[in-house]
Amino acid sequence: MAKVGQAQANAQLVADWLHHSRPKLNSSVLFAGAGTGQMLDLLPPEILFPYRVTFTDINSEFLKRLESRLKNQQAGLHFRVLVDDVERSNLPTDFTLAIAVLVLEHVDWHQAVASLCRLSTSKVFVVIQQNPPIPTRRYLTINP
Repeated sequence: MAKVGQAQANAQLVADWLHHSRPKLNSSVLFAGAGTGQMLDLLPPEILFPYRVTFTDINSEFLKRLESRLKNQQAGLHFRVLVDDVERSNLPTDFTLAIAVLVLEHVDWHQAVASLCRLSTSKVFVVIQQNPPIPTRRYLTINP
């Protein structure tokens, strides 16, 4: 994803949304389906510092890698990492914001959207990838 700029674009979308939605200090933010947290390498770390952040995924091995990444790179971030199924979440319904980036493509999106809307008391932000019906081949040119 990073080679084609997708990870960078996703991180920028999340950063822009957080900047423009201006959640209150100490708001609770959910990153559902966070995986290993690759996007966090591309987000300015301070953007999440004002919040209490919960990262979830159904894959506990991914979450172990995410937790290690957070401890090494995000000193000062108030976070927790939990195993959870976005389609049938058992989390409390007290998140100010819920964020899901490239998650709906891998789950029953109807159930996931209903779950995200139930979990958030304010806003849900979703990034999806919609492929064209017939992909076109594009060649990259790199200028030295």
